Amino acid sequence: MQRYAVHELGIPLADTAVESQSRNTLENMRFSAQLITQRFGANYRAIFVSNGYHIFRAGLVARQAGFRANGIGARTARYFLPNAFLREFAAIMVMHKRLYLTIAGILVALAIMQAALHLFS
Repeated sequence: MQRYAVHELGIPLADTAVESQSRNTLENMRFSAQLITQRFGANYRAIFVSNGYHIFRAGLVARQAGFRANGIGARTARYFLPNAFLREFAAIMVMHKRLYLTIAGILVALAIMQAALHLFS
């Protein structure tokens, strides 16, 4: 992604930083925020670069990690997009599982009520 930022977006190499210790997106955002704060100070202005399909969730995770940055999406091969979007959708549902389980519970309850009303009318 650093190569993409430098070569495709024209960002100077000296203005970039690479975090290489993380094992997931949340760790990446936390470690990146620390790295950038140490290197550029607390009032930094930052962007992060990731695959285009990943930017929405990465932005949610950045906010959760306290990383004040905006995302820019790199190009993704078209053949990979269906799988990637499904993966991101599932990951967002897992991030907000309480909300989605509540919505699913309400929908099931409404369906049962509707079936009961239809059955007894």
